[in-house]
Amino acid sequence: MFESTAAQGEGGRIADRAADGWSSANELEELVDALAVELGRPVGIDDQRHRVVAYSPHEDGRDDARAAAILRRRASEEAIQWFERRGVRQATTAVRTPANPSLGLARRICIPLRHADVAVGYLWIIDEPAMGDEQLARVLARARRTADLLHRNQLLRRHGRAQEETLLRAVAREPRESARRAADELVSGELLEPASAYAVLVLRATDAAASDRDAGEDVGGQLADSLERLRRTLAPRGVVTAMVGRDGIAVLACSAADDARRRGEALHALAQEMRCGSEFERVVVGIREVRSLVDLPQACEQARTAASVATRVRDAGDVLRWEELGSYATIAQARQAAHPADAIPECMARLLRLPDASWLVETLEVYLEAATDVTATASQLHIHRSSLYHRLRRIEAITAMDLRRGDDRLSLHLGLRLWRMAGSPALDGRGHAHICRPSATAACDTCAMETPAGGPSLDAARRQPVVPGRTEETST
Repeated sequence: MFESTAAQGEGGRIADRAADGWSSANELEELVDALAVELGRPVGIDDQRHRVVAYSPHEDGRDDARAAAILRRRASEEAIQWFERRGVRQATTAVRTPANPSLGLARRICIPLRHADVAVGYLWIIDEPAMGDEQLARVLARARRTADLLHRNQLLRRHGRAQEETLLRAVAREPRESARRAADELVSGELLEPASAYAVLVLRATDAAASDRDAGEDVGGQLADSLERLRRTLAPRGVVTAMVGRDGIAVLACSAADDARRRGEALHALAQEMRCGSEFERVVVGIREVRSLVDLPQACEQARTAASVATRVRDAGDVLRWEELGSYATIAQARQAAHPADAIPECMARLLRLPDASWLVETLEVYLEAATDVTATASQLHIHRSSLYHRLRRIEAITAMDLRRGDDRLSLHLGLRLWRMAGSPALDGRGHAHICRPSATAACDTCAMETPAGGPSLDAARRQPVVPGRTEETST
């Protein structure tokens, strides 16, 4: 069960760890800047996965690949393979790598950085013009100190990241109240910037052998790399990320209306770059935007549903927002729900919550069953066509659905069928269905209290004659 960091003691505060992490990162930046000035050439530090950690100004154009890596925050796959074929991964001392104009690489010196004989990264120096042995010896003498700093920076980041991942997994997996506390802790623990809106992005890969099946666990590292690369394009505390099962999940603090869509497309593009040579066929991103931290747990579920639809319905696209799912949202929720009432879509729930829901629900059901034939619907309901049009406009306004659109009609029709399968329950003010399962010896007091507020049941309403003079009803 999730336990907030506030309960873990002041020594464990995330803010303190973050401050230490910034201090260590600043020392690395200062180190490469000083070294670049001393040597008169660009210097950079990468971690063991060739992700950029620190770099000096790079303005002379001698190494286009380095400039591109700084922008992307990681070396290209082609450059990484080039370096590894020259033994940088196994090296224990400086390695001179030749130029490769086709990759935009200048001659370089790679100094492996090792802490306690474990590789933690690489110190890169542009080797044009060729650096003398004396200068190189001075750099090698500082390699241990550089490796220690890099190791400390990684430990601090990993410690903070562990807290971040624990909280985000709690948001995605814990029961609702625990998940909400975890969501609140993301901001109160200074891991995520307070914002007027948040977005959940779910990154998922599909198997090349079967595009409707999730890819295997071996692609998890590539999805995690894609999340890390997205993180490096954003301001500190602008995003938190974690692998949850086989999904990569990112929660963004949004500052602009189109942040979620833009970042979702950027994450998809980053993952597509990683796809080269991998076993998975395609990657998809599901997106859900919310206004409050309280809604983050549900947003995680909905973003995952969007990713599932994108995985299985190719025409839906590779980057899909919850709001774009239409009737697929209802279908997907029905597959996952423990009870039909749990899958009633919000558009239908808004209608069912009204005190006079029975009349409008009856109108909608007859209209849809009559294949939207206005004449047949009005005749069956014993009302004028003008009264029917008035009701239909009201239904559209309440549900935010357009009855001229087939997918909107399907969403409403599915909602009606799910409501019927659930036993036509009344809904409370939050849209939660009360499912009556009274015992053989006792009636349900909740139903007795809720029935007047919810209006008569639809079947009861159908048995009542149309009363002349009722608002907007006139007998034909």
